[in-house]
Amino acid sequence: MVPGAKNGALAEAEFQKNIDHRGWDVMSPLWPMAHLGLARAAELEGDPEKARSAYEQFFLLWKDADPELTGVDGCEERIRTAASLRRWSLG
Repeated sequence: MVPGAKNGALAEAEFQKNIDHRGWDVMSPLWPMAHLGLARAAELEGDPEKARSAYEQFFLLWKDADPELTGVDGCEERIRTAASLRRWSLG
């Protein structure tokens, strides 16, 4: 997502396009990152269920990746904070 952007619906649509059309490079980090972008866009749009689902999918895809990667650190804390504010069940 573009820092400072406020159009969550447009961002959701673009990230969903990336998820739906993965491309030929199955090892590309862009596909998991699209799930992260979708989660953040859904948060911006006030859709906690969609955000939770996209974060969970991102974590599933990213579980063996570099935890220090720029832009990814802090995601677990974001979802925990959002969970406490919106009473998500992270099971």
